[in-house]
Amino acid sequence: MTQIYDPRNMEWSYWTALIAEQYEAQQLTWPVPEEKWQDFALSVCSIALFNNYGVPSPIGFDRWQDWAFAYTNAVN
Repeated sequence: MTQIYDPRNMEWSYWTALIAEQYEAQQLTWPVPEEKWQDFALSVCSIALFNNYGVPSPIGFDRWQDWAFAYTNAVN
């Protein structure tokens, strides 16, 4: 059973570590400073697996937590 994480109450470094571990085969660029969260999100969106899940672009999201919550809903 896959663990589902709610990023809205997490620290950036903790959430990205979980995602990098969970999707190790995709070789996500990590660690990434929180102020570059959109760069990380764009790199995630460029991977076919996440694109197939319908992970949204970070453009239009003001906070990484909101994008990460949308990401979580897409992949689960």
